[in-house]
Amino acid sequence: MKELIQVNALAPVQGTRKTSKVMLLFPPEWVPTAPYLALPSLTAVLRQAGHQVVQRDINIGMWDHFFSMEFLIWVKARLGMQLKPLQDKEKAGTLTEQEADQKAVVEQAYTVDVFYLADRAEDA
Repeated sequence: MKELIQVNALAPVQGTRKTSKVMLLFPPEWVPTAPYLALPSLTAVLRQAGHQVVQRDINIGMWDHFFSMEFLIWVKARLGMQLKPLQDKEKAGTLTEQEADQKAVVEQAYTVDVFYLADRAEDA
């Protein structure tokens, strides 16, 4: 029977070694309440090996941006800009079926209280 050989992956390499500057990015589109632990683990291993590591969570940055008061006010203004021409077309009787569906969606989104939403996001 062959003998098992265990390799210690965290043991330092003997001799001279080139170190690198590394930036690890966690991309958007992840549930913000479920942290992804691969990057912090990889960061720790790389730093232990002597590399300079910067770690950025773009996902958290994205959520912070999307629920910031400034962004939500901007979205509300854009919705208003989309809603006005649709309301004008409806008054003129020239609203198509597709535009009527779009108007219903925009109207529903426009009713959201962005101040309440931003406060709730801040509390979270």
